[in-house]
Amino acid sequence: MELSYFNARVRGLKGRLFGPSQYSVFLKAYNVEDYLSRLVETHYGPCIEKARRRFSTAGLLISRALAEDLSDTFALLSKASPEEAGAALKTLLYVWEAFSLKALIRGIERGAPFEELLDIVIPAGEFDRNALTMLSRSKGVPDLISILETWGSAYAAPLKEGLTAYSKRRSVLELELKIDSYMPRSLLSAFTGGSSDDSIIREHLSLRIDIINIMTLLKTAGEGYSREGLAGFFVEGGAGGGNLDKDLFSALAGLKGREEIIKGLIQRMKYPPFREALKGADYDEPWLLEEALVKTVEARLKRASIVEPLSIALAASYIYMKVREIKNLRLIARGKIFGIPE
Repeated sequence: MELSYFNARVRGLKGRLFGPSQYSVFLKAYNVEDYLSRLVETHYGPCIEKARRRFSTAGLLISRALAEDLSDTFALLSKASPEEAGAALKTLLYVWEAFSLKALIRGIERGAPFEELLDIVIPAGEFDRNALTMLSRSKGVPDLISILETWGSAYAAPLKEGLTAYSKRRSVLELELKIDSYMPRSLLSAFTGGSSDDSIIREHLSLRIDIINIMTLLKTAGEGYSREGLAGFFVEGGAGGGNLDKDLFSALAGLKGREEIIKGLIQRMKYPPFREALKGADYDEPWLLEEALVKTVEARLKRASIVEPLSIALAASYIYMKVREIKNLRLIARGKIFGIPE
């Protein structure tokens, strides 16, 4: 596909990402208010000023402003991308669609007010701010699924499949697993061509599928699922090559503890970056492992963007780098709120 103009826009955005010297300025802020005053002088200024109209405390203001900036970035990329790049961009943004949908389901299940729900979601892909506002006002999880079905959303079908189990267990875990397993498999089927862009997207999705399968094993450890029951959550289409096929997934699904599962993955997986991330895993904090695994995907895309500078890898790499910047800035904000030394 022709991405010359689109990639030129992406390079411009990439040039605004912060480097070590700029992070050093933020880290040296005396407190969260001083950090905010330094951040407002950057390209995040407009989003911060917009957030001032709704929030008075620096912590909430920064969090909302960063979320709005990320959402605006996603919208800009969608608008600037050529029509033929739409499917590829969808594969890069679905993670945030899924994140927002899972956040809404968790919040609705515990009865959180819709204003609180809107402060934790990220408009992206098919879920713009208006769609998320409507979903956040759902009267319950079944009502949310009905709304998605009315819209013809691809997420409605997998959620309906998990509704019976949710009703019995009153646990959102199975719904989250349905979301995680459906979309990447569906997206992967659209990239069967021989172009470099198709190859890059296939590899990206395959690695994401491997991460989903790993995290499914860890999330369900000790939850009482049978090996046969967990097999239904396995997502086909992973990177293969001994990474994590269905046989290995089933074998590990029979183990009860996260430590055993992680050790089994280290012994059997052949993809070096994943194996190294697994070696440093904290058995009690699986979300840290997920972050480490995602970093390996980010690094691979960054290398691909150098080897194939005119490909979709540039946009893919930029999205990961932008999300990383948002995470870093939020982390610094929380550090200043709690008085953590530089």
